[in-house]
Parts: sequence; C-alpha cells; structure tokens
Amino acid sequence: MASSPAEFRSRPALVMGSVMSAVLVAFSVGLWIAMGPEIRGRFTGPQVGTLIFFLAFAVGMMMSVGLSKVIVAEDGLTVRNAVFTRRYPWSEVQGVQLGEGDPWAYVRLVPTAEHPEGRTQMALAIQRSEGAAADERIAELRRLIAEHRPGHTA
Repeated sequence: MASSPAEFRSRPALVMGSVMSAVLVAFSVGLWIAMGPEIRGRFTGPQVGTLIFFLAFAVGMMMSVGLSKVIVAEDGLTVRNAVFTRRYPWSEVQGVQLGEGDPWAYVRLVPTAEHPEGRTQMALAIQRSEGAAADERIAELRRLIAEHRPGHTA
C-alpha cells in the first residue's frame, strides 16, 4: 500500500478562483472609490457591512471551489468540494469516473440497502477542462483505489 497520502487538486480551478476573486475585489474597491465621498457618506455602517459580507461570501465561494481536493490515505478517501468535506472508508469506495461529457470526476460509492443502485460524489479537484492531465490523474486515482480496496493483495 502507499506509504503516504496522495492529494489531487485542480490548478486551473485554483487559478481561476484566485483571478476572479482579485478582479471582483479590485472592481468593488474601484467602484467604491469612484463613487466619491459624497455618495459614500450616504451609506450607513450596516449597509457597508452588508456589502463587505457579500463580497467576502463571493470570494470565499470562488476560493473554496479552487481549493477543492481529493486525498487518498491508508484509511480511506477524503473529498473536499467547496465548503463540504466527506470521508469514505475504502469499503465504501467502488471507483472513480470522468466521462466525456462530465465537467469533473465522480467517486462511485458501493451500493447499500438505502441506495441499491449506488451513489456518486462529485470530485471538483479533477476537472475535464484540464484534458490529458485530468485523464492522467484519473488513471492514478484508479490505481490507488484498486490498491487500497478491501481484498487487494500486493
């Protein structure tokens, strides 16, 4: 089995989230300055706080998508998508897929009594837009899943 955890991230998603966040902040600050002191003076503290909250929320969402990752460890697979993190023991992981029309990868989970057809969990850390690099990461992730699944003998 692997001796250390493997981590998969989408560099283009991180770059896009960072650039879009910087542009949004720069535009917001520029607009605030362009309004001039007379108009800015009409805003109350709570109104300014609300504007800052929504700006921070938008930046947080963009960055959380950019910071999404999949971690392969000895005891299971961890998928962090935006603000949600889910851990799956190897006994629950069936595989991973990235179809031609899929925007990102999906972790396939084993069927259960509650979900006899199985379930999938999106993995934003591997994006179809990355082309061959995404295919290489899918192949590596499939290899690691096969290595860690119960019943595997090395």
